Amino acid sequence: MSKNLDTKIGKVRAFLEEGNTLTSWKAIELFKYTRLADGIHRLINDYGLPIESKMVYEDDGVKYAKYWLTADPKIKAEIKDFLLRGNRLTEDSAKEVFECDHIKVVINELREDGMNILCETVHPLCGKKFNRYYFK
Repeated sequence: MSKNLDTKIGKVRAFLEEGNTLTSWKAIELFKYTRLADGIHRLINDYGLPIESKMVYEDDGVKYAKYWLTADPKIKAEIKDFLLRGNRLTEDSAKEVFECDHIKVVINELREDGMNILCETVHPLCGKKFNRYYFK
């Protein structure tokens, strides 16, 4: 599947790859997408995305599913070690060195694990700005 953001499922994929969680209601609000469960099923089974979910139960009896991308544990451990050694990481270097397409997901999980990872936006002379992550 290409990351064609013109399709609703492409928008869902891009949203999850940014490290966000998604519910059916949020998918309707953001993308006017009413078949989120089917889209998640396709992203998992047809395209191999590591998506997890949990059911949320509210006090008023409302229940709904919440979805998010998860990081590959091996890649997450390698990136953690890389950052702890004082290195800085960009999306491009994460793809090149670790074959990681979801660096924001990994960074979010490492932050949830208690790592103080900072992000700086770099504006090089070539004009393409990018984020660089490092451990403090």
